[in-house]
Amino acid sequence: MAGRRSDQFADAGANVGVACVRVPGWHSGCGMAEEVGRQHLLFWVQGRPAPQGSKSYKGNQRFVEASKYLPAWRQAIIGAIRQEFARTEDISRFVAPVRLSVTFYIDRPKNPKWPYPATTPDIDKLVRGVCDSITLANAWVDDCLVVELEAFEVWSGADTYPVPGAKIEIWAL
Repeated sequence: MAGRRSDQFADAGANVGVACVRVPGWHSGCGMAEEVGRQHLLFWVQGRPAPQGSKSYKGNQRFVEASKYLPAWRQAIIGAIRQEFARTEDISRFVAPVRLSVTFYIDRPKNPKWPYPATTPDIDKLVRGVCDSITLANAWVDDCLVVELEAFEVWSGADTYPVPGAKIEIWAL
């Protein structure tokens, strides 16, 4: 009889009164609540894009992020997300696979070697910093939800975005 446990409770909902509670931001079915996630998010971040991933050894088995700009960059991203949540009055987060598009606007040096910012920091480490910041801001459950990724680096300036920063857009798939 132990193997028939699911059969014993197959129509329990028909015989037992089950209360369903509606919670804003959640789809509530009888027995199991499932979060209804955000569908789209677009925001701009001003600040110096900072990479995440390179670590510096500080002795005594202690490693820290190599970029001294990362804490300020993270706070700028978190602040921009919170501002967008407040503006739209929607604090729901992404709970299913997403597409992420990021355009980084990098300070142009006086004499760039190329017309594109093919310099450090690496674009993959910039994206890593953005993804972890979005997770910290609770805009998605986890950055493992990113299944499509588009990332660009362009010089900031008069013909593009006037200051360093990033345009970040996320779509639910």
